[in-house]
Amino acid sequence: MASTTCGSASQAVEPSLLYSRNVPVKLSLASRDDRTELLTVRITLSAASATCAKTLRVHITSEEDAFFLHSLEVSEEDFQSLKAEQSILVDFSTFPSKFVELLEACVAHGTDDNPKFIAVLSGNCHVDGSSVPGESMLSIVETNLFKQLSHIALRFRPGNDSATKRHLATRLIESKGHASKLSEQLLASEAANAERSSEVASLQTRVAQMEVAETALRAELGSTHAEALALARAEALKETIETKQQYEQDKSALEAHHRTSEEGLRRRVTELEREVKTLTDRKYELDGKVSELSAKLGSADGELEMLRDAKAKWTKEQKELEKAMRAGEKTLAERDAKLAQVQSQNAERDEQIKLLKTQLKQAESYLKSVEGSLEQTKGSAQKSEAERESLREEHGKTSKTVETLTTENKSLKAKIKLKSAVIAQQENLLEERQAALTDALRKGSSLEASLSDARSKEASAQATADERRAKIEECQELLSSNQRLISWLNSQVNEAQLGRIGVPSRASFGSTTLPVHASATTSHIPATSASLPMTSGGGPSRYTFRPSIAIPLAGK
Repeated sequence: MASTTCGSASQAVEPSLLYSRNVPVKLSLASRDDRTELLTVRITLSAASATCAKTLRVHITSEEDAFFLHSLEVSEEDFQSLKAEQSILVDFSTFPSKFVELLEACVAHGTDDNPKFIAVLSGNCHVDGSSVPGESMLSIVETNLFKQLSHIALRFRPGNDSATKRHLATRLIESKGHASKLSEQLLASEAANAERSSEVASLQTRVAQMEVAETALRAELGSTHAEALALARAEALKETIETKQQYEQDKSALEAHHRTSEEGLRRRVTELEREVKTLTDRKYELDGKVSELSAKLGSADGELEMLRDAKAKWTKEQKELEKAMRAGEKTLAERDAKLAQVQSQNAERDEQIKLLKTQLKQAESYLKSVEGSLEQTKGSAQKSEAERESLREEHGKTSKTVETLTTENKSLKAKIKLKSAVIAQQENLLEERQAALTDALRKGSSLEASLSDARSKEASAQATADERRAKIEECQELLSSNQRLISWLNSQVNEAQLGRIGVPSRASFGSTTLPVHASATTSHIPATSASLPMTSGGGPSRYTFRPSIAIPLAGK
């Protein structure tokens, strides 16, 4: 039975809290109007010792009324009667969790207009049409479309004055224990707050050091950038001046060389003009001898054929020379195009190239005049075929003249090649100058990239400083939050101390309101057992209730 004593009080085991929560309960009591209120349902499981049977205790209290108390105690032996009476399928160890599930269902549907699950606390207990006064019944009812199903109905005993006082005294002791725990937490929070304060101070010191380092780094980067930029500008200006001077020198040398070449060509033209005049005079003399040489024409046929073969050979050589000349002109044109692209801003160089082209055209006209002279000489040879011996002599002279002209033509081609080589050298020199200028620009770009890198490093340092400032602000916010928590804990401790001082005596307990509020924290009411009769079909029931043991109040 539940009244069996097991072990001494000193060996009692601390009860374990299984459930404590506000549950919407429909009240149907004689002392209250029918309504639904939030009542605190607290379920604990305890035993007198580790070897004794366990006891399940359920307390229903109200936060608005400190004297509202309904209690229930069920031992393992009593549970067997309850199990058979209400057709329960679970055992004693599983019953608390299933009962908690029903209470949670009531909480989940408490806000519905027509809740599916509802807890009902009635003032009288009705079993088979009978009632037991002074008891209450807690029923968990499920409503469906057809009817209301009662899952379980537990009989509670309303707390009398002494039981209520003992319950409140127990709650007060629990509040004191909770207050001591809060005090310990307060001390721990203060220690943690002191540590955080020291961390904040160290962080502030580090931020100040980083700001000083950042300022120094900015100054150093600024000076380094200014020096590098000034050095790059000086080097670029120096290279530009040297390039300009070298260009002027090359230009002067090329102009002098062109003037010298032009004077030599003019002298050569004068000499060729004198030779042409001499050949013209000689032509007139040969014309006088044509009549004399016509008788000897037949004997000179063989020589004529030879001259014709030589003419074909000379014509072929002349065509080859013309092809070489055209190739030279094409090469010169390509060189001129390259020079125009590289020296688009140099008008004087374009004029020099035009002058070279003019000289080439004059050389071509000179070659054409020499070819005309050759044609005239060949005509004279045809007319002088009659005189074999003198024709041979004249032919020898003419061959020498042709060889001389060929040599001059080759020398002109060599001069043209030399001029082309000079122009190529000038182009190479200009390309080198352009490469030097490009290298200077690349160095300037490298300096600009270094400047951009320095600026990015500066931005990164600024972002790091901002992040650390944000961390300091978070630490300050956490410090203020801890201070507010400490203030709240102090107020709670003060309220608990004031509640302990303001507890009335046992004589006036019934008419004085205690400054203690029911809460959902863990509590335990040690008790002895007392058997209460219950009716089921006119006979006594084995369902047992245990009133709480009287606990002396503070100061008594």
